[in-house]
Amino acid sequence: MTGGTVVVSLARAVVALDVDGGSERWRREFDGYTVGASVGGDTIYVAGEGLVGLDRSTGEWQWARSFDGAPMRAPTVTRDAVYVDASTGDHRPYTYTYRFER
Repeated sequence: MTGGTVVVSLARAVVALDVDGGSERWRREFDGYTVGASVGGDTIYVAGEGLVGLDRSTGEWQWARSFDGAPMRAPTVTRDAVYVDASTGDHRPYTYTYRFER
């Protein structure tokens, strides 16, 4: 939850809902799957068939990063980095680290 908004990750979408009434503020559909979403500052980080940054207020697409493997959970956001745990499918997880400046 952030700023009166709850961000929900669905199988192929991310939705922002108003905390008070539950009305939909915006929805971003994806062609592929999504595993989870995390909020950091003005960006929502979505793990799925890559890592995507969405504008927190509007849901507009800001950027995308690709990586090998499939994400196992929502990204972890710290002050200066985003971490995505991904698996190659052979039961050996590995971590990709994406850094961004604030």
